[in-house]
Amino acid sequence: MSNLLKKIEVGNPLINLGLFNLYDAHQETKTDEDLANFYHHLLSCVEGSEVAEKITYAMISYSTGMDVNPVYLEMQKQIFVSHES
Repeated sequence: MSNLLKKIEVGNPLINLGLFNLYDAHQETKTDEDLANFYHHLLSCVEGSEVAEKITYAMISYSTGMDVNPVYLEMQKQIFVSHES
């Protein structure tokens, strides 16, 4: 099975944030499942830091090739719920 997610290989923003242990964990990921699990863990670690959360969502967007901006996702959810009614 090929990897569908892109992994940041150059210019990882975790280094700029000084999150070296998380950077090391990111580098250790080998599969899509590893990378997805890493991003779930990363979101938990950066919760409450607006800058780190935004960077994390940008990293996820890069990996998936999709806009995963939390405001955009919430807007889509609300539109979907209103169409179901």
